[in-house]
Amino acid sequence: MVTPPQFRGRIAAAFLMTYNLMGICLGPMLVAFVTDFILKNPAKIRESRAITYMGVSIAAILVFALGLRPAREAWRADD
Repeated sequence: MVTPPQFRGRIAAAFLMTYNLMGICLGPMLVAFVTDFILKNPAKIRESRAITYMGVSIAAILVFALGLRPAREAWRADD
């Protein structure tokens, strides 16, 4: 609704590229960072993954919460 029709394909491609690059590049590095620098034990990968997933989930909730009002305003402006 917010993106003009002529740009929707480009925006979708940019979103998918960003989403995949973050998942492929940052995911393993965050787990390794937590394992090496926070837990300081290579045997605690399970705990490291749990900490990473919880942190990323909280960040995602905050980002979606911050974008909720602008999304609602864009939805109402379209009506």
